Amino acid sequence: MELILTLMLVFFIKIFNIHLNLLMLMINLITLFLLSKLSMLDWWDINYYFGMNSCNYGLIILSMIILSIIIINLKNNFNIIMVITLMFMIMMMNFYSMNLLLYYFFYESSLIFIFYLIMNWSYSIFKLFASYMMMFYTLLFSLPMLLMIFYMNIYFDSLMFLLLELNYMYMSNFMIIYMMLGFLVKVPMFFFHGWLLKAHVEAPFYGSMILASIMLKLGSYGILRLLFMFKKYEFKYILIMINILGILIMSLMCLQQIDMKLLIAISSVVHMGLMLSSMFMLTKFSILGSFFMMLSHGFCSSGLFYLVNEIYKNSKTRLIMLNKGMLMLMPSMSLMWFLMCSSNSAIPLTLNLFSEIFLMCNLLVYWKMMIYFLILYCFFSFMYSIYLFSMINHGLHDFFMYFNMNGNLMSFFTLMFHWIPINLVFLFMMGF
Repeated sequence: MELILTLMLVFFIKIFNIHLNLLMLMINLITLFLLSKLSMLDWWDINYYFGMNSCNYGLIILSMIILSIIIINLKNNFNIIMVITLMFMIMMMNFYSMNLLLYYFFYESSLIFIFYLIMNWSYSIFKLFASYMMMFYTLLFSLPMLLMIFYMNIYFDSLMFLLLELNYMYMSNFMIIYMMLGFLVKVPMFFFHGWLLKAHVEAPFYGSMILASIMLKLGSYGILRLLFMFKKYEFKYILIMINILGILIMSLMCLQQIDMKLLIAISSVVHMGLMLSSMFMLTKFSILGSFFMMLSHGFCSSGLFYLVNEIYKNSKTRLIMLNKGMLMLMPSMSLMWFLMCSSNSAIPLTLNLFSEIFLMCNLLVYWKMMIYFLILYCFFSFMYSIYLFSMINHGLHDFFMYFNMNGNLMSFFTLMFHWIPINLVFLFMMGF
């Protein structure tokens, strides 16, 4: 996988003549990733606090690919690239972390960078409100989590994930809820999703790509590492039902949206809600399906936000009604719209389909009547994906729009590197 990623970067650099400074940034990140696999590192007991498993390995690969795509598309904006690179390094240290306090530190530090991106490079007049709303939601619910971390350090004498799981004893329901609130807000769970919609709408396209593909996965990965806390508690079934009802409500909201970016942001909440509801079942298939959902959603949502930006660069608006007829104005990009929207609706042979099958089967084991809710979810999910594609690509276009709106070679390569992973990973799953 490291060889494939390196060859991809070299190919991009040769084709698009990337600046040498950007090449050095990429090499530094690849070096960090490769060094993490060396067992001889023993500086300040670094192996004790940082490590890898099959889950964070896939998420780090996802982060590396998304970072490479963003850097290549921003080759003339060195200041933005420096901020994004530092943020990705902190995020990857988050995935490497084997200590709960270190995880919390890197977890909250990444918010500073996304706050800085929205405040400095967003062109919306509401960016201040969106930035402060994001910080208010995340920090407000992170403070109880920090208090519980200090309590666990005193009570269990260790904050290492593996030792916590081995030595874990009873904690009250309220303490578990306080602990999980910080993660549920950042996934985000239904009822706590308001900050995400505002942040997506006001963020620049690379900010939305980072939020959808990586930031949401930080909270999901944290819950995966602490799932052992839910083994003895029945209130997890309340969270499951809240998430199931939430994904139906949010799916209906997608069908009445007029902003492309907001529709994709709400669909992210829907997919994360399905992942959360199955994750709390604490089975092997639920964890595997959640991991596949994190990967597939990371690539798919990032590609959709990139497509919205391609239209916005030409039409200067994100409204669906003002961007009709793109099949006439951008015929070659319409194929990419179809591929990404169909992947978002979990068509066969995509990683999205495998993940949803695993997640839904676990929910059916919990309650047979859940099938009616899941049928509605599948129907609504397919409907808003088709709605997004058909409303943009068909219909009468605005007469005053420019006709020279077709995508360039960079756009096609970027979108293909979003689409290929979610359609070829199933080969590795089947043992090919």
